Amino acid sequence: MVRANRKYLFHRYRHQRNTGLRGILLLPDPLKFSTATTQLPSCWTQEVTGTNAIHKWVRSNSSNAGGSAWEMRLTSQSVTSGTARLKTFFFNTSGISVLNLSFKHRITGTGTGATVKVQSSSDGINWTDEAFSWTSSNTTVGPATVSISITNNLNSPTTMIAFLVTGNLNRISNWYIDNVVITAPGYWVGGTMTAPTDWNTATNWGDGIVPTSTTNVYIPVRSYLPLVSNDPSSPAQCLNLIVEKDANVTVGSGKKLVVNGNFILKNP
Repeated sequence: MVRANRKYLFHRYRHQRNTGLRGILLLPDPLKFSTATTQLPSCWTQEVTGTNAIHKWVRSNSSNAGGSAWEMRLTSQSVTSGTARLKTFFFNTSGISVLNLSFKHRITGTGTGATVKVQSSSDGINWTDEAFSWTSSNTTVGPATVSISITNNLNSPTTMIAFLVTGNLNRISNWYIDNVVITAPGYWVGGTMTAPTDWNTATNWGDGIVPTSTTNVYIPVRSYLPLVSNDPSSPAQCLNLIVEKDANVTVGSGKKLVVNGNFILKNP
C-alpha cells in the first residue's frame, strides 16, 4: 500500500525472501554501506513527507560515524514540518520476541524543532517508536555507538526497522550512520562448519551467545537442528522453548536440557 502525500524511493534488487537469520546477522549484505557509490544499498529504501520535501539520504564517502567509509548520510532541507525515513525492506522475525540493534552515528543539530528516532513496523505504514531518540539542539553528538533492544512489531514475517528525522528537517545539518547490526537472542541458526548442530556453539545462535536460563529460545526449520550434549550436572538451559513445526531438538542419551518456563511445540 502506498499512502498519499508521501514520496518513496526504491532501488532495484535481486529478491530473496529472508526466512530467518543468516549467520548472526538478521539481514545479509544490505546492512553494509561500504560499496563505493552514493546510491542506497540494496534492500534499503527511503521516504519523505512534508511540503516540497525531497529524498536526502545518500551513501557518503566518509567515516564520521566512527566506522569506515562508506556510510549513510542525511542532510538538512528547508521543510519545517516533515519526516525523512531510511528503512530496511521486510524481514522475517517469526518466533522472535526481541532484537538487538546497534549502530554507529554522528549527529549535528542547528537548533530545536526536530527529533531523531529509531522505529519499527510490521507493514511499512504504521510505525512504532523504539528506545532511541534525540531532540535536536545546536550541538554535535558522537561519533558514538548506540545499542538498543527492538521490542515492537516482531514475531512477524514483515518486520522493518527505520532511522528517521521528524519535525523541522532544517534543524539536522548532518546525520551519519554506519555499522548497523541486528541480532536475535535465542534464535537457532545452526550450520557452524565445525559443529553445525551443537547447542553450545555460540555461532549457531542468532546473537552469537549460547542461551541461558533467562533466554527465550526459538527453533525454526533449518538444515541443521540442535543437539544437546550437556551432562545433567551442567545442563543446557533456556527460559521458554518454542519448536516450530517440522523442527526438533535432540537431547543425547543421558544428557539434559532444562526449560525453566514453557515448552511449546507448534502443531503439525
